[in-house]
Amino acid sequence: TVFSACLLLTNSQALALAIPLGFSRTIRLALSSGVVVRSRAAFEKLARVNLVLFTKGGVLTNLPTGVNSVRLSSKTTFKDESKLLALAASVESLSEHAFAKSITTSASNSNLRITKPKEFREFPGFGVEGLVSGKRVLVGSTALLLQRNIRMEVQELIYADESTKSGYSIVCVVVDGLLEGILRFTDQVKESSVEAVYLVAKERIRVGIITGDSAGTAQQKAEQLSIAEVYGELSPELKSMFVSSQQAKGALVGVIANPDTDSALLEQADVSIALAEHRSETADVSIASEDPEQAALSVALSARLRKKTSQSLAIALGYSASSLLAFVAIVSPLQVVTPPAIAAMLGSLSLIVVTLNSYSLRKLK
Repeated sequence: TVFSACLLLTNSQALALAIPLGFSRTIRLALSSGVVVRSRAAFEKLARVNLVLFTKGGVLTNLPTGVNSVRLSSKTTFKDESKLLALAASVESLSEHAFAKSITTSASNSNLRITKPKEFREFPGFGVEGLVSGKRVLVGSTALLLQRNIRMEVQELIYADESTKSGYSIVCVVVDGLLEGILRFTDQVKESSVEAVYLVAKERIRVGIITGDSAGTAQQKAEQLSIAEVYGELSPELKSMFVSSQQAKGALVGVIANPDTDSALLEQADVSIALAEHRSETADVSIASEDPEQAALSVALSARLRKKTSQSLAIALGYSASSLLAFVAIVSPLQVVTPPAIAAMLGSLSLIVVTLNSYSLRKLK
């Protein structure tokens, strides 16, 4: 009877169920918020990441819906800004980039003629090139101009620098090897981005912005969001290489990005969180929304799960040990015969406490 009572008091079911109960509760909370978890191991790893990288366009900021302004260069051969915009829209008409869509939208709204380019080439993260009406048109970043040794006059350099420091994104338009003008875009920080960054930083996780946009533009957005780490002017390949370099230093990296534009970056991350209107089939965590706060909530929820699981394991182990010690030190010397039913009920108390602790997990918002 004494031996049976000891076995029943040291009920190991609470230890065995602590993790499954907590995870099942968390998954239900996640699904109710539109979050799909592909892998239990990856979701648990999310609580241990020490660096979370947000991409900028479409994640922390709204994508531009059109060109903000067109500025002709000081030595341009064009007399009409609309003709330059029409050339840029023509060569961008075959690209799926957000800036390309903004340029073609602005041209269409202005009833400009858009011609399908020939010899079209795309340089991911930098720009595009093609032949339009016999003219070789290059539309891209200042980094692409540097690669091609295309000259920028002092006036254009100052304009580009002032624009990026003010939070604008810029694209240069080069025709037959000469810089003819600069297009400027505005992408506003989403209202929920501040809260998203706060939720991640609250878990004592480093937060950074990683983008192909200029360093000045990225820095301006980072200051608005109180983000200390800024990594700009990176092509898709360089983004993946940067994450790899952080991993080589021992960092566990989580990435929050749009799978349509940064699939390689998400693939390289230790834990990938896809943020898009449609669910990703490959990301560890997929959110059918463009709200970055939902992604940040999944990070916080994973951290909450880890905390609750640790509490449940401690409760189960502590209760079993303390009840056994109490039985051996107090009940046994008094030679009180404990019926197995009572011992079983006392042993099940830890299971009840662990279950209640797991179900105390609530939505963070």
